[in-house]
Formats: sequence, C-alpha cells, structure tokens
Amino acid sequence: MYNRRADRPRRVKSFDSMNISFDDNQINNEFNKANYMKSEDNKENNESVAERARASVIFSLKNEVGGLVKALKLFQEKHVNLVHIESRKSKRRNSEFEIFLDCDSDREQLNEIFLLLRPHVNLISMNPPENFSVEEDDMESVPWFPTKISDLDKCANRVLMYGSDLDADHPGFKDNVYRKRRKYFADVAMNYR
Repeated sequence: MYNRRADRPRRVKSFDSMNISFDDNQINNEFNKANYMKSEDNKENNESVAERARASVIFSLKNEVGGLVKALKLFQEKHVNLVHIESRKSKRRNSEFEIFLDCDSDREQLNEIFLLLRPHVNLISMNPPENFSVEEDDMESVPWFPTKISDLDKCANRVLMYGSDLDADHPGFKDNVYRKRRKYFADVAMNYR
C-alpha cells in the first residue's frame, strides 16, 4: 500500500499534546510566538533546499459562517503547506472555536501570516517545531526517564519489588503464600522479553 516512507501516515501533534494554556486574562488579538529552528524541506529533492520549519499554530475564531475559510485563505495565498488541522470548542468562551494547525513554511511567510491573521482572530499562539533542541545546560535539572522500550531494561529491576521488601505493617508481611506468589510474578516480569 505504501511504497515509500514519506507516503505513510505519520503522527502529528494535536490539541491534547500541546502545552499551551489560554489564560482568561489574555487580551484579544494578543500575539505570542516562539522562535523556531530551520529545517530542510524536500530532503529527497536536493535541488530546492529552502529555510523551512514546521510550526504549530493555535488561534481562536468566533463561531460565524466563513470564519475558518477566511483564515485558511491567508495560508493558501502565502503558499503555506498545512500538514494537520484540528478544531474544537473553546474552553474559554462558548461562542468561539480553537483551531490547531501544523504547518510547514519558511520564516518570512509565517511572519506575514501572523500579521494578516491578527485582525481576523482573537488569540494566536505558535509553538516551536518538533526538531527544537534544548541546550545541555538547561537539561541538567531534568531527571532521566526512559524514552525507548530498551531503556526499561535499565530501570526495571529498580521498580519491581520482591516479596522480601514488604513493610512490617503490610497485610501480607506474615503471609508466606502471598510473599511466594508476589516473588513469582516479580520474577516472571523481570525475566520477560
């Protein structure tokens, strides 16, 4: 069905995965945007290597006929590729809808669109692209956590507790049958591959 990796469906961000909060004290037409990194577009086609970036944009529209069409028309006029679109009722106001766009565009086009969107939408916000990197100095305070399934092998024996580690006030502390059963399941889990 899919003969190339680029043809396959891919996971994209969504409203639920975004860490954007629209505060009630924000004023209409407030404009927030984070810096986003440059990335190469069309890696298969090396002839047209442009400064392009993937950015996630969220804006709020009044519930009126043609509101979304007007906003999306601006993206079409500036030749911005929309990769993913979602909409939902606004959590701030019942008379509005929030629109989530995952777009692929260069910096100049995106800046122009932000300026053109301001009069048509109530709130606008942009997150950096997926390939946004954080400096190592900022990462020192972040604890390590497993990111791949193979990382679980490094910490699995620290998480699972055997029957001998029960507290004295635990109901199964004096129950040898319970402790054997608990040890059996912990052994099965530790040795499972």
